[in-house]
Amino acid sequence: MEEHEQKLVHWLHRALRASPNFRLISQERHNLGIVAFVPVQGSAADLMHWLDERDIAVRVGHHCAQLLGRTSGNPVTVRASVAAYNTDNDIRAFLQALEDYCEFQRLATSAHECESESWTCDDFSTLSLERLATQSDWQGRYREILLWSKLVSQKPEIRSPENLVRGCESEAWLVHRKIDGRHFFGLDSDSRVVKGLGALLLSQIDGCTTEKIHQLDLPQLFRELGLSKHLSQSRSNGFYALMRRALHQVEGSKAES
Repeated sequence: MEEHEQKLVHWLHRALRASPNFRLISQERHNLGIVAFVPVQGSAADLMHWLDERDIAVRVGHHCAQLLGRTSGNPVTVRASVAAYNTDNDIRAFLQALEDYCEFQRLATSAHECESESWTCDDFSTLSLERLATQSDWQGRYREILLWSKLVSQKPEIRSPENLVRGCESEAWLVHRKIDGRHFFGLDSDSRVVKGLGALLLSQIDGCTTEKIHQLDLPQLFRELGLSKHLSQSRSNGFYALMRRALHQVEGSKAES
């Protein structure tokens, strides 16, 4: 049994080490059946959801090793575990799913490559807060947030250090412009959850005047929708980080005018 598990562990380590699309974190020696790694492109959370849709379960997070993760530069990793009941076909299916994910990321990036430094606002008119609020359980609300992420187009032209939002677990970029007294925003992220939460935020403030934005109680909206109770602390922090950045941009444009 142990020999079988170790064979699978070595197989996964060799495959991930040879792939340019993943950075291997764990080591084969003295390994009890755990393989830890991070994707080079995209976020660990999105990879987890991709695998989950294919009935492959992995864990994503700091795995009770926050200090080690921050020190190594990998605060969030993907962790796959093998056991005696796993088969060679399971490993082949897992590696194929990883390869498919990388191809999906490559095509998505290529499809949205843009030579221009301009960016286009996204349309959030189809986003329904009522539909989110009437979901009977948290899983339904979570799926709705992931659907909202599709409203946020990729914007490689805004991915620069000055546009990076501090405080998000997954990288996110937010830009702003003011036209005829109204504020417009552009958002991008590798995380579907961050995009979904960003879509929620921008659906309330995009295209609004400064006065209108000041009248909104965005934290209260977040609580009323029940998101603060179910999202992890890091995800909630990401929403508030986006909110603070957007409000700072609004105030900055007010000072400039």
